[in-house]
Amino acid sequence: MAIYILKFSACLFVFWIVYFLFLERQQMHHFKRFYLLSVFVLAIVIPTLTIIEYVEPVVTTFETVPTFINIEPDFVEAPIEAAPFLNLETTLWLIYGFGVLVFTSRFIINLIKMQRRISKNENIKKRSFIYVLLQENTIPHSFFRYIFFNKTRYESLNIPEEVILHEETHAKQLHSIDIIFLEVLQIVFWFHPLIYILKHHIKLNHEFLADQAVLKQGADTKTYQNILLQFSSNTQDYQLTSAINYSSIKKRFTVMKTQTSKTRIWLSTLLVLPIIAILFYSFAEKEYVEKEESSTIDHVEHIKDELKKAKELQINYVDQNVVEIYLKKYDIYEALRTTEPHYINKSKQQQEGLDDMFSDLGGLYFRMSKENKAKVKRPISPIKPYVQITLNGKTYYKKRNELTAEEIATFPPPPPPPAKQKTSKGGPNPNDTQSIYNPSFLEFIIEMENEGASFYLNDEEISAKEAKAIAANNKGKRTDILTQLDVNEKYVVKLSNRRNNVSPDKKVGEDKEIQEKPTLKEVAEYNDWAKQLKKETLAAQEDERNGKTANYPIVKQKDLIKYVGIYKRMTSTQKENSVELPIADDELKNTGLKFPPPPPPAKQKTSNGGPNANSIEDYYFNDSEIKKEYLKKFKQYETFRHTKPHFLHKTKAEKSKMNNLWLELRKHYIYKLSEKDQKSVELPITPFAPYVKINKDGKSYYKVYNQLTPEEEKTEMFTLKSSPKMIKTLELLDKNDPIIIPIETYTLEKPIKETATKRLVYITISEDGTYSISKDNTFKNFEAVSLKTLESVIANLSPIEIKNTFVFSKNKDSKKFRSKPAKSPEYQDDIEVYLVKNDIRYTTIEYNGKYREHPSFQLALDNRPSEKLKSHVSKLAKLFKKYGITNLTL
Repeated sequence: MAIYILKFSACLFVFWIVYFLFLERQQMHHFKRFYLLSVFVLAIVIPTLTIIEYVEPVVTTFETVPTFINIEPDFVEAPIEAAPFLNLETTLWLIYGFGVLVFTSRFIINLIKMQRRISKNENIKKRSFIYVLLQENTIPHSFFRYIFFNKTRYESLNIPEEVILHEETHAKQLHSIDIIFLEVLQIVFWFHPLIYILKHHIKLNHEFLADQAVLKQGADTKTYQNILLQFSSNTQDYQLTSAINYSSIKKRFTVMKTQTSKTRIWLSTLLVLPIIAILFYSFAEKEYVEKEESSTIDHVEHIKDELKKAKELQINYVDQNVVEIYLKKYDIYEALRTTEPHYINKSKQQQEGLDDMFSDLGGLYFRMSKENKAKVKRPISPIKPYVQITLNGKTYYKKRNELTAEEIATFPPPPPPPAKQKTSKGGPNPNDTQSIYNPSFLEFIIEMENEGASFYLNDEEISAKEAKAIAANNKGKRTDILTQLDVNEKYVVKLSNRRNNVSPDKKVGEDKEIQEKPTLKEVAEYNDWAKQLKKETLAAQEDERNGKTANYPIVKQKDLIKYVGIYKRMTSTQKENSVELPIADDELKNTGLKFPPPPPPAKQKTSNGGPNANSIEDYYFNDSEIKKEYLKKFKQYETFRHTKPHFLHKTKAEKSKMNNLWLELRKHYIYKLSEKDQKSVELPITPFAPYVKINKDGKSYYKVYNQLTPEEEKTEMFTLKSSPKMIKTLELLDKNDPIIIPIETYTLEKPIKETATKRLVYITISEDGTYSISKDNTFKNFEAVSLKTLESVIANLSPIEIKNTFVFSKNKDSKKFRSKPAKSPEYQDDIEVYLVKNDIRYTTIEYNGKYREHPSFQLALDNRPSEKLKSHVSKLAKLFKKYGITNLTL
């Protein structure tokens, strides 16, 4: 309310200044009347209007917590005291209410007095006016169509025609409506001085209008001025009427002599428009709304339309153009894939667009020749480094290196082993590699049977058993095969013979040689591979037993598929004369051979038309490559950081490059590295170290970290306080470098408005078991509570509220129950309860030149919580479960 009153006052003050300086003495009284009445309406309305400003979405995450500076606060249980009734706010409201009561009573009493004066005195009707003849000696005045005269003067004809015309003008132009409006406004804003000032100006303008009307009727100016002096009064108070007032005579005489040109009238009128616009943009409420990533969606829709058109026209990409087409699509796909937020946090529409593009790129990639594949990069699954898990009826995303054995078991098995052919069923498929699985004719028919395919021989439907008999008896040498998908997305296998010698009459297996045995060259290749692998593995295990670094061989996916496939196709004699398959070798197994599992039977259903995010390549994901990539970039960043001059003295381009590299490294550290790798590498230090950036009390500046005050330490986020590396950064400074470097001053923007209506509840937990609960959806207002109080709150939840309540104590689990983004309308009625460590700070963050406050906190079970904290969380968990709240991440 205080902010509204200030904005209202500011608007009214500006309007009054404009009137006083530019309009008051101008001969444009009708416009001035409209202006003076409108300014009240504008001053009341403008502060309530809202300007919606669309801003780029800011991706916030709690995963920056590794750099959080923990401070151990002392907690003292404060007794809850009842607030006194007569505090400052209550006192002010009582005073305001008393003023409203006084002015309302005054207004009503004046109306009653006016009515009595009209009813108790003689009334004479003249045209559309009613003259009221009063016994008391009073100057003429009017109220709506009633004009009041002294009876003696009126009957003796001592009232000049100019005075009568003056009062009739007041009545005809309904000046009393303006006065009633002002009286009502005065009741509401009785404390505001500008109301009284503008009321005076409005009444004075009424006199200007009446004077103008009299002079237009041909009255002599000097004579009229003398009459006004005779009939003016400065003692009587006419609250609801228009009367001739002595105090305004001089100004009225001046205005009567003033002549205003039409040009000046137009300029004065136009002046008002920019004033209104400036006030609107200055004092209207500003609402910041995250804008949709429309450009990304447009890109996605464009690609989807292109794919649809290609399908309709049956476009066939040929080798001479496919690389150019692929690279163009790949660049667009990579731009969308790497744009924040990550795929799992994008909207459903954006995810579908990325999926379509990924599938299309995969189809192009696997149809390329080896020469063309060498010129391009294979498309990366949009969900990396996450995988999608469906377990116990719940679907969620999780990083691969954090999967449990139970979650890994939910993956579909890898594809069958390879042979010589270059394509698997249905054409090139997502899981096809450089050595593609090549089933025999019979194996292909069996695979299609497992897929629920229909079989036809010369356009006549046959059973799967008959199709297998054809495959077994003819081995495909004199049979054409066409595999298609019908309208129900089911496979249709059409067989046709050229010489009418295809027959399903023989039983399956009647021909002995169904699968070709490996050649001597293939067996030799297998033996070389198996011997070398066994030799390197045993050597690594020996080093491990002796306390040395064990360098186990990395098993390539394509080699595993290829050589396991060769071994399985061997005859019994070939196997006896070959090296045992390493995976089945007891000597290696008993000493802990680190091998991926062998491929399962060829029953697996593979996706069609493009790469699959859960392909076998992902199962043998090698974290060491990610770590190497991180260390390479880290070295490059450290070189930049130690190259003089210091970051703050570098060029704008150099600063931008270092900032981008620092952000990229932090994302790499947080989102890609495993927990084990995070412990073995360093988190990148800020590029401007040993300075830290401080945003405090409207000032933004850099300051050397070891010179920070305790208040400043609470505002900054990324300092590794007193760490050896931070101390070493002091060497980067020159002798003349200042301790403080000013950046700019700022004004805090309003927080971005949440569009969802979901209720957020924060419960803070301290090490000593003190609980407090938020009073609203922010971190600003907390109230200390006991477990018993919390239980009473939970007990009062309705069955629907219990069903829609979600409790989070780990940041990484905050999307565990979400199949769609948390801001989706599907979740707008949820109650989200966050269990938070009680060290909550507000830090000011600059984004695109705008400064906003953001809360900085950790969920209770993040970052290796103490056993005490875990026990306090456990007590809360029992409470939630007691009342049927099962959506817990505890």
